[in-house]
Amino acid sequence: MEGRKKTIIIGAIAVIIVAVVALTLVLINGSTGNEIKITNLKDSLPEKVPGELIKNIQADVYKQVESDHGKEKASIANGVVRSGSNHVFINEGKSHSGKFIVDMDSIKQSYLVYYVYDDDKKISSGDMGEFNGALLFCLSNSSDIIYPESACNKGSKATNQSELYLYLPSHVFALDDGRNVTLSFLYKNEVVAIVDQCNAEVDKSAIVKKAEEWVKGYELNVADFKFSVPLNYDNCLMR
Repeated sequence: MEGRKKTIIIGAIAVIIVAVVALTLVLINGSTGNEIKITNLKDSLPEKVPGELIKNIQADVYKQVESDHGKEKASIANGVVRSGSNHVFINEGKSHSGKFIVDMDSIKQSYLVYYVYDDDKKISSGDMGEFNGALLFCLSNSSDIIYPESACNKGSKATNQSELYLYLPSHVFALDDGRNVTLSFLYKNEVVAIVDQCNAEVDKSAIVKKAEEWVKGYELNVADFKFSVPLNYDNCLMR
C-alpha cells in the first residue's frame, strides 16, 4: 500500500513538473498553442481596444506562421510590433482602424497587419461583408523587408502588401453646397469620387485634392493612384 502511495506521489510530481516546463516554454516562446504573443500589441492599438481583437490578431498570426513554416516553428515564435510601423487610420467615435508590422526574429518572419473594428460589432476574421477584425499581408515593399528569406517571398497565403488599399473602407465628405461625395478604392489603383447628385458642374480639382489627402492618410503614395470623378448615373436617371 505504501509503495502504491509513493508511486502516486511520484506520478503527481512528474505531472506538475511537466506542467511547469510547458508553462515556462509558453512564457519564453510566446506561443500559447493557437496564438503568438506580440509583446507590445496592446500599446500599439487605440485606447480601450477590445480583448477579442488582440486575441484575433495573435491567433491570425499563429495560423499564418503555421501555414508558412509549420507547427514546430509556430510553437516557438513570438512577435513584436516594429518601432515606427504603427499607424492609426481612423480612431473616431466607434470606428477604429490602422496597420502595423509584426516582426518575429526567432523565425525570421514579418507580416503587415491591418485591423478594423467597430465598438458595436462582433470581432470576426475574414468576413469582408461585416469585417471587424484583422487581415495579414506579406511585405512587398523592399524598404520594409528585414528578413529576405521569409516565407512570404516564396509564396505565402497572406495577401500581398500592395493590395491593402482594396480592403480599406469608403469615405464620405460634404461639399460646400451640401452634396455628399463618396470616395472608394477600386482595382488597378483607382480612386473614384461619386457626387451625391447628378450635376456636371462640380469642381473636380477640389474633389481630387480631397481624395489625395484621404489617400495620404493611409500612408499610400498618391502617385501610384489615378483619380476619377464620374457622374452619378443612378441619380441622373432618377431626375
